[in-house]
Amino acid sequence: PPCPPVMKSILVFLFYVCGVLSIHNINNNDGHGVDAADVMIPAPGGLVHPSCVTQIDSDHFRIIEHADDDDSIVIITAEGYTIRIDTSSSLLCQDISRQKRNLKHGPAWKAWAQYTASDTVTSLEGRWDVPNDPAQNSGETVFFWNGVEPSDTGSVLQPVLQYGVSGAGGGAYWAIASWFVSPTHTVVSKLTKVKAGDSIYGVTTLTKNNTWVVTTSSTSGNRSIEYATPTSYPIAYEVLEAYNINKCNTQYPSAGVVTFTDIAVSVGGKVVPSPTWTAMTQQPITCNEHAKIVSPQEVQIYF
Repeated sequence: PPCPPVMKSILVFLFYVCGVLSIHNINNNDGHGVDAADVMIPAPGGLVHPSCVTQIDSDHFRIIEHADDDDSIVIITAEGYTIRIDTSSSLLCQDISRQKRNLKHGPAWKAWAQYTASDTVTSLEGRWDVPNDPAQNSGETVFFWNGVEPSDTGSVLQPVLQYGVSGAGGGAYWAIASWFVSPTHTVVSKLTKVKAGDSIYGVTTLTKNNTWVVTTSSTSGNRSIEYATPTSYPIAYEVLEAYNINKCNTQYPSAGVVTFTDIAVSVGGKVVPSPTWTAMTQQPITCNEHAKIVSPQEVQIYF
């Protein structure tokens, strides 16, 4: 049978039997995964180890945790492939997540707007335009995204626009992907290149059977994932997240602002007419990053 659409960011053993692909990370003898001294890579939500990232080369796929009452997750692609990932030896990923939770948010979150609901957010949508390229590509990674988190902020579902290299790949260009980042694993769709001026539409919706659908769209195409979980996600965000920024004038787009518009939030299945957003900034501020709440439906993030 043909090889299923899977890309791993580290070396893996692949066993294809009866239509099921089983993926196992290469571990040290102590069961702690790949050497913690290895370099971490950016993901929207925090730095992760490459062994914690699985990229699926498919326009749409479904993620099911603990499908067999064990530590594995199962991914079913639009092409009909079943992919099994063993997360039982993912202590390294869990350690990264604990560091992130101690900071409440990823340390590379620069500026964001936050809305905390009394019940689970059941839909978050919005639009933002792709800015111009930074004047200089010198190792920075820049993310603009909207998304939802549970109360412990340990995982995140998000449509993402990125510049630079991340766990999904990339380079000196803008691209979109849909992400699920959690304490034990990170799953991301393939990247789609976009260009300055393109309109990005990001929507995360809770459908029946406790299944989230995360879709990132542009005129160049769309990338969507499904994630089945009983966990409530009551916090919504509009975020600028950036890594390796040390030259404010050249590593950020010269426009100096990205505007999230047409923001719509539903909680418990009902539209919230005027969600109360709170502007927040990570300390220390490096390049005057800050968020401005223009209205319940519009947020500007400056840099």
